[in-house]
Amino acid sequence: MAYNLPKFPADALPDRLKDFVQNAAAALNCPVDFFGVFSLTVMSAAIGTSRTIRLKKGWEEPPVIYSTVVASPASKKSPAFNLSLEPVRRKQLDFKGEYAQKFEEFEWEMEQWENDKKANSKPQKPIFSRNYVNDFTIEALVKILSQNPKGLLLGLDELAAWVKSMDQYRGGKGADREKWLSFWTCSPTLIDRASADEPIVLSRPFVSVTGGIQPDRLKLLTGPHHDGFIDRILFSFPKPIPDKWTENEVGDTIINAYCDLYDDLFALEALRDGTHIIPKDLHLSRSAKKGFIMYYNANVSDIETEANPMLKATFKKIEAYMARFSLILQLCKDPKSQIIDEKSIEAAAVLAEYFKSHARKVYAQINGTQINDKILRAVAALRSHGEPMTLRECYTKKVANCKNAAEAKQLFRELTKQGFGKMAEIKSSSGGRPTIQFHLNGL
Repeated sequence: MAYNLPKFPADALPDRLKDFVQNAAAALNCPVDFFGVFSLTVMSAAIGTSRTIRLKKGWEEPPVIYSTVVASPASKKSPAFNLSLEPVRRKQLDFKGEYAQKFEEFEWEMEQWENDKKANSKPQKPIFSRNYVNDFTIEALVKILSQNPKGLLLGLDELAAWVKSMDQYRGGKGADREKWLSFWTCSPTLIDRASADEPIVLSRPFVSVTGGIQPDRLKLLTGPHHDGFIDRILFSFPKPIPDKWTENEVGDTIINAYCDLYDDLFALEALRDGTHIIPKDLHLSRSAKKGFIMYYNANVSDIETEANPMLKATFKKIEAYMARFSLILQLCKDPKSQIIDEKSIEAAAVLAEYFKSHARKVYAQINGTQINDKILRAVAALRSHGEPMTLRECYTKKVANCKNAAEAKQLFRELTKQGFGKMAEIKSSSGGRPTIQFHLNGL
């Protein structure tokens, strides 16, 4: 029986976001996960550089999210993606209208300047404001970010294009992946451009990323070696829903409320000190901090006991995402919030556990394996055993229903193949048959 993953916890979302996610999923007859993941990332980009959450001195987290939905081409992830980005596109159209008006004024001012250059200073061409990109090079992206310090959403219907675009003009020898590693923490960035005398310096580059990806293309995200890139991506790998006709529709009231929430968050501003951006910090309430510490310690325990080494680094990033979720949820509840409350922390913990469970399925897919109940029961039994388990102990205790040595040995081989640990032969001092043991990672 396949591993049963939880559905996206829409009830953990504030009302305006929850109403959109649930109604949109019902209208498209697709997993609620699609809208949950896409819309959460959309709202993270709306907040941008305006706010951070401060956990303690020296530890602040921006609301940056890298996320993807794993699903087949016929799953309706594309329609869900497009509908989720409705407020982003509306805002971009507003910017287009504003630019057209400013450019018309610019042309008139240029005409006046041409007639009398001594009497007038040369007018500056207006900037086309952006909140969204879907096609870029790093150099082009950095230029757009320098003109739009609030930040951007990178939205791609097929997220594989994001990875394929990295270093495409450098024969794979550039540093685009490294740039994206630093963007995740909004670290200061410097880009030298051949077409400019001076480099572009960004004090706080902000880009949230979301899109869909097909299961057989997940390996593209791992890269030639484990550099921590994939650890930063939140995965949702929901069970497909059989297609059928539905009369459900998403009402204008719900869509407009969703778009209004985006606008409310986009209106939030950071402080500026010259070119330096200073986000406003939100602190945890006393009870919220207590809740965060409890979850942090529980997650540390999960990391220490996690058998799959690939998941250890992913779970470590969940500590940061836990904080980021609470910031986003708090501001979606009330954009004027000055503090993170306990309910936002509790909801963030639910989201964190959801993404941890889906990461397990994703890594199994990347490894070409399937995590099923038999494997999970075996891992649980090995952890409870607390030390290397022999073949005899395995079938005597009927671990994962093993009835004999052959079945136990096959189970050990499968656990080894999936990266949960390794088999070892212990030679007998009396010269008899060696004892076969299984060593679970983390013990």
